[in-house]
Amino acid sequence: MEKPDGEPVEKIWEKVDRVDLVHKLAKLHRPLINLHFNCYGSLYYKGDVNPPYKSTTDFLEQNSQGVDISPFCMGPISQQNFWEEERALVTERRGPYTSALDYMCDVALREQYWIYRHAKPSLTDDFLCGIPTQGKQDDHIEILERYKSLLQYLVPKERLYLHGHLWHPHLSTSNLFVVPSKVTQDGKIQVNITSCINWQGAWVGPAFLQLTVPTLFRIPCAQEALTLPTHFETLDADTCREAKLLYEEAVLHNLFETTALHNIVQLPSLAELRELEYLAQLTWKTGLLPFRETLINVWKQWAENKCPIDFTPVECREHDAAYTSWVENQERASVLSQEFSVGPSGYIAGDQAHFDNVKMRLEKRRREWEAGAKNPEHKRVLELLWPYRDTLSDNPRTHLEVNPEVLRSLHSAAEENESIAKEPQASETAVH
Repeated sequence: MEKPDGEPVEKIWEKVDRVDLVHKLAKLHRPLINLHFNCYGSLYYKGDVNPPYKSTTDFLEQNSQGVDISPFCMGPISQQNFWEEERALVTERRGPYTSALDYMCDVALREQYWIYRHAKPSLTDDFLCGIPTQGKQDDHIEILERYKSLLQYLVPKERLYLHGHLWHPHLSTSNLFVVPSKVTQDGKIQVNITSCINWQGAWVGPAFLQLTVPTLFRIPCAQEALTLPTHFETLDADTCREAKLLYEEAVLHNLFETTALHNIVQLPSLAELRELEYLAQLTWKTGLLPFRETLINVWKQWAENKCPIDFTPVECREHDAAYTSWVENQERASVLSQEFSVGPSGYIAGDQAHFDNVKMRLEKRRREWEAGAKNPEHKRVLELLWPYRDTLSDNPRTHLEVNPEVLRSLHSAAEENESIAKEPQASETAVH
């Protein structure tokens, strides 16, 4: 690979004119937005896709002038989630797809199959995956089945949202290379973009999933953050600073949407649909709470006819209590990771001496945490809530046993209902 000109924008991020960069990123993405594919998958050289995997050379809605597609074909999706662990043994259900509904159903079915056959601890499991209400194997299979029953109503039917698009999977500040071009009167550096690197795992997917704000400008709940807190002027200095920073980030997020993606973001319940597609691939790693939370939110917003799934008042109360606790413990773990500069999956940057020092300090903090236990049962709870553990040797799900007969019956039902989940219905239901 050629060495890109310039340097990653992260090296000068605090000085960059970010409004100018948003406009340049929007212009850079325009050719990708205008290039429409008629199917979903990953691009390969023709000679690189062999049976039993499928491919097609007819993958553009119309040939784009100046684009030579003759060496390429559309083949199976190369995203990591489709090949991780024993999923690599499955030769089907990876595309290429001509239907967004088929893709969405296959994602859930793939996870049902893996959970039924192979579910086991992983180093990337979330530390809270084993707490109550996070689900046994049969719970995961059952709730994914409920999710599949919704998809025929949730997946949009308008062609605008279904065009296939190639999009960078993680355009962060470390993947975008720039060179300075101008210094503004207020001291900000305007830059020219020279390269976007790290396209591995990129795929062609439906517009409603693919066309998102690049990672370096994306924030959750951007619309809510566009409004400053009530009585902003009366807040303490630190809270004001954080609120203002979040507001500024939300403005940049919204600026990219309105500049480049204004048609796509009009789709009702777009955020929930994207969240469900993402979380459906991770339920065993994260536990069921975040996935169920989004499902319940969709159920509450159901606008017409009867929703295909239902949650009882008791289920909602139990979930709300568990989810609130889950959020609190995730926030506590996030604060701890920031304090000790611990990255995803326990990653610590630096040499061995620094790693050993952080490990020693965290071990001391863990002992202090568990010393607050009131009794042996409380101590076990605190052990489960400590965010750093080897989830292979210390499986947080050891207490989650499942009846094999129940598991087999659920898996059989999932296979029988697979075709039903893809059949169009006479009446459509909307979520607003």
